[in-house]
Amino acid sequence: MLWLVHWLPLGVQAALGRALGRLLHRFAGSRRRIALRNIELCFPELDAEARRALVHEHFLWLGRSIVERGLLWYASPERLRRLIH
Repeated sequence: MLWLVHWLPLGVQAALGRALGRLLHRFAGSRRRIALRNIELCFPELDAEARRALVHEHFLWLGRSIVERGLLWYASPERLRRLIH
């Protein structure tokens, strides 16, 4: 699947990754609770809403990271040079 997705433009991959992150956030309840607890322990000064927002953002970036990993594995060095600066 990642091999197919790596051919898509980076913006499309980013959108797919964020969508995957939303799914992970919604359906990975135990992981979400663990992340919330870790954030609570590490950042006690944040209120509950700020902690939830941080965990949600983390899952969005996690999904994007998973999808874009295909670029690192399958894209040509030339394409990577164009994308990474």
